[in-house]
Amino acid sequence: MSQVLELAQQGDNEAIEALMNRHLKPQGVTAQVAKTQQSLQIMLEGLDLPIEKRMTDIVTQEVKKLGLATNVQIFGRQFGAQQPAWTASFTISEAGVAPLEVSPGASDGPEEFGAGDYKRMAKQGNTAAIQQFVEALLKDRPEMTPFVEYADGVVKVTIQTAEFMDGQAFSSEFGKQMNEIASKQVRELELYKRKSDQLPPFLVNKMTLY
Repeated sequence: MSQVLELAQQGDNEAIEALMNRHLKPQGVTAQVAKTQQSLQIMLEGLDLPIEKRMTDIVTQEVKKLGLATNVQIFGRQFGAQQPAWTASFTISEAGVAPLEVSPGASDGPEEFGAGDYKRMAKQGNTAAIQQFVEALLKDRPEMTPFVEYADGVVKVTIQTAEFMDGQAFSSEFGKQMNEIASKQVRELELYKRKSDQLPPFLVNKMTLY
């Protein structure tokens, strides 16, 4: 079993996206994958509008082959379009694939693609999403409080803690974790530390993300 397939079966977005594109790119369609609390989301784009019935059949069967029991939202649009031309929702289980019926009043319509997927939003340079991503990285370090700023491709993270922090060791590990959101929009990391909000921060390290 390839590593990509194994990761896809575990629900890894980038691995699912890679496998989808192996099947779809020869047909002139590119897939992007996002995840929300409610569903796996797959955006399909092409120079020509992807054909809904054909594409949803392919995508749902590929998700089912991965053994992922989940709700799936599939969006279709032409390259350059801001909004999808069509959206279809399905539930996938061991029993098979079935259209997902949305209860009246449950929502005003389909979710926006990528809404709630803070890792994807962080890669786009969304400061609030980067803050959420950093907080998730430090969830087991309650003595550390992170403050995030973003501008022109540079993420500035200030760690506030009154306790000792091994700057070299911490920045090395933290930098590796921050590489998960490296993108054209997120290129560099500046890591600072301060003991309290009454004291100025000092630079721990600067890193290029890749």
